[in-house]
Amino acid sequence: MRQGQLLEAAVLYQQSLDLLQDPAVAGQIISSAGTAYVGLGDLHREWNNLDEAIDYVEQGLTLGEQGDNSLIMIAGHITLANIQQAQGDPASTLKYIQQAVSVVETTSATWTWLTVPNVAALARLWIGQGQLAEAARLVNNF
Repeated sequence: MRQGQLLEAAVLYQQSLDLLQDPAVAGQIISSAGTAYVGLGDLHREWNNLDEAIDYVEQGLTLGEQGDNSLIMIAGHITLANIQQAQGDPASTLKYIQQAVSVVETTSATWTWLTVPNVAALARLWIGQGQLAEAARLVNNF
């Protein structure tokens, strides 16, 4: 997706979800599937299918919560913030930004290569909301 190969990303996300239909893994809670759902949600946001985007992200967040996967939670809330920003709803945008920031600030994930892009995305959202001090605080505290 980051390389601009949106259709290819959609196929890969869907293939990941299709694997979960395999009887060998049926019934298991696989929180990493949340990544595929959030990714599909972000793709649909990019394609301006915002209602579908919300549905996918909410499925991903549910799995992320069940698996206590903070990275899925951060990505899901960032994606929902972007969707709300696209819909012109600043109050909901800020709500999802704050939820993502809360997870970033309390997470035990120390994988810089994963969290830095999320912090950058949050900073861009804060800037888009005119909250420059919040963006600076987030970046400086990270």
